[in-house]
Amino acid sequence: MLSVKVRPGLREEYEQWQSRVIDAASEFSGFEAAEVHPPASAEGSDWVVAFRFSHPEALMTWMGSETRKSLLEEGDPLLQDHRIQDVLIGGAPTRRENFTAVIGHDVRPGHEDGYRHWRNKVLKDAGDCPGYAGSEAFSPVRGVQERWVMLVRFDSRLHLEKWMESDAYAKQLDAGRQHFATHDVRKVPSSFSGWFRFDEETASGAPPNWKQAFAILLALYPVVMIMALFLVPVLNGIGALSPLYIQGFIQSALAVGALTWILMPVVNRGLTFWLIPGRSRTTTLQVAGTGIVVLGWIVFLVVFGLATR
Repeated sequence: MLSVKVRPGLREEYEQWQSRVIDAASEFSGFEAAEVHPPASAEGSDWVVAFRFSHPEALMTWMGSETRKSLLEEGDPLLQDHRIQDVLIGGAPTRRENFTAVIGHDVRPGHEDGYRHWRNKVLKDAGDCPGYAGSEAFSPVRGVQERWVMLVRFDSRLHLEKWMESDAYAKQLDAGRQHFATHDVRKVPSSFSGWFRFDEETASGAPPNWKQAFAILLALYPVVMIMALFLVPVLNGIGALSPLYIQGFIQSALAVGALTWILMPVVNRGLTFWLIPGRSRTTTLQVAGTGIVVLGWIVFLVVFGLATR
């Protein structure tokens, strides 16, 4: 997992460079996926990129390669500060939509046992907070990094921030400073992930948010138009169901049900090559998948345009 802070005004250059890094990593044996988490806002500068490999040896080969070293040196001028790198071995990708705090520490020599005791207490107390969705702890990887990392997941940004801003966590943090020299936190969100689930053998994390939005619009638009053409006239003829707020609720419930259990599974299967981060590695696949979705939009616009004349 690579965390960086991009210099102001260089976002486009960074994205191009990051795409080249992912393309290069995908050529290495054992590569499974790369998941990019951009800043929460257009003005933000904090990026988190997670690279997943099938086994530690494959990851070490990539990390020690001249290709990676050359690319990182090329990207350094785009960054404000030094890169933060965390190697997490043994963790499994979560299947739930949530917000995750990636918390890293440089533990002081001789304080390892004290840090473990402190960390276990932090995670135990976090488990008692509303919205807690799980946690994982990772020890340093010899020869790669000396940092200790823990992932703490909550079901929403609100619950995550409420825990991190609580007096109890602040006191725990103060108590733990005797054991570590540095402390940093990154928050990694994902949206719409409940509609993007794949088979265990092919899953590689949720697709980028823009792809999720594209695919949802492809499935949602025909549902909205079909209900407008056929369902609304029927509801208007039923006195008790004619008020707008009643119709809005019925249409929303039907649309969500249709997307969740019928249409999105179909879209997922049809666009697997484009949606799964580990599959869509080349520019050709990216363009092909995007083109198919846009073509679907155009077809629906033409069909419903003719139907409403």
